[in-house]
Formats: sequence, structure tokens, C-alpha cells
Amino acid sequence: MKRIFLLFTFVTLIGSLAACDDPDTRTVTVPDFVGSAYGDVLAWAKDNDIELDVSSEYNDDVDPRAVISQSVAGGTDIDPDTVLVIVYSRGYDPDGVITVPDFTGSTQDDIVAWLSEVNITKYAFFDTFSPDIDEGGFVGYDVDKADDRDDYLRRDNYTFYFSKGELVIEPVVFDNPGTIRGVNLGGWFVLEGWMAPDLFEGVSGSDETIFMQEKPNAMEAIEEHWNTFIVEDDFAWLAEHGVEYVRLPIPWWLFGEEFSYTHDGVTHNVTYGRSLPYIEQAMEWAETYGINVLLDLHTAPGSQNGFDNGGITDVLQWPRPENVAKTVAVLGDIAEHFSDYDSLWGIQVLNEPGWGVDMTILQNFYVDSYHEVRQHNADVWIAFHDGFRNYLFDSWNNFFTTNQFHNVFFDIHLYQTFGDGWGDYDIFDHVDFVHNEQMQTIARYDGVVPVVIGEWSLGLQGNVYEGLDASGANDVRMAFNNAQMNVYEDAFGWFFWSYKIDRDSHLEWDFRRLIEQDLIPDFYSTE
Repeated sequence: MKRIFLLFTFVTLIGSLAACDDPDTRTVTVPDFVGSAYGDVLAWAKDNDIELDVSSEYNDDVDPRAVISQSVAGGTDIDPDTVLVIVYSRGYDPDGVITVPDFTGSTQDDIVAWLSEVNITKYAFFDTFSPDIDEGGFVGYDVDKADDRDDYLRRDNYTFYFSKGELVIEPVVFDNPGTIRGVNLGGWFVLEGWMAPDLFEGVSGSDETIFMQEKPNAMEAIEEHWNTFIVEDDFAWLAEHGVEYVRLPIPWWLFGEEFSYTHDGVTHNVTYGRSLPYIEQAMEWAETYGINVLLDLHTAPGSQNGFDNGGITDVLQWPRPENVAKTVAVLGDIAEHFSDYDSLWGIQVLNEPGWGVDMTILQNFYVDSYHEVRQHNADVWIAFHDGFRNYLFDSWNNFFTTNQFHNVFFDIHLYQTFGDGWGDYDIFDHVDFVHNEQMQTIARYDGVVPVVIGEWSLGLQGNVYEGLDASGANDVRMAFNNAQMNVYEDAFGWFFWSYKIDRDSHLEWDFRRLIEQDLIPDFYSTE
């Protein structure tokens, strides 16, 4: 009996120990998680095999990802089957109303500290100009709201402006009687969709090739454009304002052309209109009003740059030998046809050959074009564009000094808007760039070849206008214009792009509107 009793006692003890490890009988003490990091809850739940029911909500009083509430109070014992409900903060409420304090006299560091305190994450700082606030002083702020309301919310975009001092607008001084001051008649005989968007309604691209392929009644539409975009009164207006030179972009198909090209395995056939009679009319108007014309071959077979202004967007097939040869032949036809016009002052053999054009091909083409034009006209000025590589001074210096050229000039286009590099520039930076970098670009070729800035404008990226009212925006335009005109006065000449833009926007590119709004000088002759 004693042995039986001992065995029973042992079995009972083992059973009791097993019962102590039974998850149905053990308990766990829940900590007070309120205010703690949500990650701490996850770690504790995993260690103690506790199931969680988790949700989150915005909360301005609790740090992001900190626990807001728990279903069981801290210090309470729970059994393993209990589900612990946790609510944590997903961050500050983006719809939380913000009161912006008076930052007068504040530094940028002061504002950054406030932004951190109220948890505003979408903000930016910009420099602007102010005649009343010293350099470095706080000017003001803007709040970009996603919807129409009076309140400022945490989710809005906040922009703060600091002064770079007063913007000084230098006066324009035309002190070089020999400088050519002109304007491009762009968008007339070479279509660019951005310059006349209504004309391109229903067309999927912005170049003349796709216009002729897709525009309903394309020939009628383009002839109406040729008849109305620029008229005789425009030449009279230019003469009244002392503009004695125009650069007239013309296409290689001015005599009318049926052209085929293959791109990405697809062959395209296009019929271009014959703009020759309208160009002849423009030359006659120029003669009537004493205006000199630089005929600018703005497109080439297969496109020389892949831009809309090259005739076919995203295609660059001009460097093929047959296309180069055709371009030289067209230039001969142009020189022969227009040399009887007294208004012919110059011929530009090709506008803006792209970066992808080999320099040897380009310079050999220039030599061939020069000789082709000279067969028909001994003295007309001939323009060579830099192919966006005027920085290759040694190459161009050798080109111009080793060839026996007569009456040639180097065409350079100076824009400060295309590309990402201008995103951090304010108007002070742009004006300084004109007086330093652009001036050096012109001076680099002094004694080598005359330089003409064949295209420039007042176009700038939008960040330059941040925080400015209409008057301030006009000050920017005038400061940028006047700096350019003064620096370009030391070049052989310049042509503003462009005489007109057929839309309400893009004032910075519209020579006539800029004059009419008293933003640039209204007379350009020094005689």
C-alpha cells in the first residue's frame, strides 16, 4: 500500500506542475503603454503571446506612433486569451487648424523651429527683393491651400520669403550705333504649337509635320495662318519703333514638298505647303518699311534637332549625307531666289543643329553652305549657329580662322530657362549671370568672329516670381531685360524671340506686348 501511495503522490505532483504551465491558467500583467512607442507594444505582445487589435488615428496631443489608449488599464492581470486593443497615433492631424504667428523680425531658424513644433512638413523658403526690408529680413509668407477656405491647415503648403534687398533696374543704354537690334518673326512660316495653341486644336503634337498630317483641312488652315498671323501693319509697327532688322524663320520646304521618312519602323509621308509667295510678300513689306531681313533656315530634311522648331519632334535624321546634301541645295535655291530683294540682309544656313550632330559633319556643312550661297550672292551676311556648343572655343576658333570667310557671324542663343539648372536662381542670380557668364560668352569670340544673339527672351522659371505681386513680377521682367540689352549691346547684334505669341500667356516672349505694357524700351534705332 505504501508503494501505491507514493506512486499516486508522484503522479499528482506531476499533474500539478503541468497545470501551472497550462496557458489557460497563467496570467500576464499589462504595462501602462499610453504615451509609449507602438513598437514597444508589439515587442511585449510577441514575448507574452498576447493577441493585439490595433488601430490608429490622427492626434495632435500625442507623438506620432505613440500609444493613445489601451483597452486594459496598466497593472491589470489578463489571461492569455484576452485580446488587447491598442490605438496609436498615426501623426498630427493634417486637417488641424494652424495659427501662423507674426514673424516680423524672425530668422529662418526661428521659422524652422516653429514648423517643427507644429509639425508642418510641406514648406519652402525663397529669397525675394524688397525696397523696404533690409537684406536677410523676413518679408512675408504664402499658404497654398488645396481647397477654398479661410483656415490654414497643417497639410497646406507654406512658403516663406526673405529679402535680398532692393532690386535695382539698370537703365538701358543703346550706346553702340553699329549694334543690330532686331526681333524674330517666329511661328509664322515654321509652326510651333506653343506659340499658337488655338491653331493646333485637334493635333496631337506641336510641329508642322504632324500638323499637316492631322489637322482637318490642313492646307486651308495653314494658308489662313500665313495670311493673318503677321500682316503689313506689323511691319509698319516695327518701323515706327525703330526696329530695322528681323530674323525670319523659314522651312526647307518653302517651295512645297512631298517628303517621306521612317522613324521607329514606321514610314511617314507628309505634304508640306508652298509658303514661298507669302515669304516673298514679307520681303516686299520689309523693303517698303526699310527693314533688313535675315532669312533663317529653321528646319532641315529629317530634322536637325528633334525639336518642334526643327519640323519633326523627337526625330534627328538630318546628319544623313542625303539630307545634308539636300539642305545645301535648298540654301542655293534660297540665295538665288531672294538675292534680288533689297531687304535681304543675311541668310542663316541652319537654326539650332542639335547636340547629337557630329561637329565635323556640322562644320563641313557650314563650309559647303557658305560656298553654295556665295555662288549666288557675294556679300550677303551668312550666319552659323553654334550647335549649342559655343564653349568649344578651340574648335570654333580653328574653324573661323582657317577658312577664308567673308561677312559671316556666329549665332548664339542665350536662354536662362531651359533645363533644371535654373531652379535655384532668383532674379539677382539671373542678372549676375548675364553680366558675367553671358558677357564672357560674347567676349570669348572677340577678334575671331562677330557674335549675334539670334534668340533670347525674358523667359524664366516660375520660382523667380514666387511671392511677388504683378508690380514685382514686372520689375523682374524689366531688370532681366535691361541687363540683357546692355550686355548684348557689345555684340554684333541680337534678335528677340519673338515678335508675337498668339496666346494670353507667355508675355516674356512677346516683344510687342512687352513694349505695349511699357516693360521694355519702345524705340531701337540710334540714328
